[in-house]
Amino acid sequence: MASLGSLLADEEVSLTRGGFIFPAPVSHLLTRGSFVWATMVDIACSIVKNYKILAEVAGHQPDYIWGCGGGLQSLTLRQLIANLTGKKVQMRAGFQQSSAVGGALICNEALGIDGQMDGSVETVHPQEEAHYAAIYAEWEKTRDYFRNMN
Repeated sequence: MASLGSLLADEEVSLTRGGFIFPAPVSHLLTRGSFVWATMVDIACSIVKNYKILAEVAGHQPDYIWGCGGGLQSLTLRQLIANLTGKKVQMRAGFQQSSAVGGALICNEALGIDGQMDGSVETVHPQEEAHYAAIYAEWEKTRDYFRNMN
């Protein structure tokens, strides 16, 4: 499990300590892939925590979350977010580079050019929600551990 210092919406400052936690003695089963996976889980859990905070304030109730942008080009990250929230994660085709696409759409509008976009939507459905709820709870414990470290 990892907690690498993401700033959450309900915090004034990010963590000043972070890292990876794994059983000792170090197992031969621990690989570079284990660290990559722990990092992906930390990113996903941070996104989900921020989503939960914002959804509570905004009252977001649908069974889906719209995604766009660089990090969500990763199908693995989208699947993790879906699993952790229990909601579908949807992305419109072409929105993997949302800043560039948005800029192009604004320029087209200013020039009077009708910029037709592909309306197709890619949807990732949640799976194994109970398993990922346990992972999320472990991530919260790990984050609290690093927050309370002297």
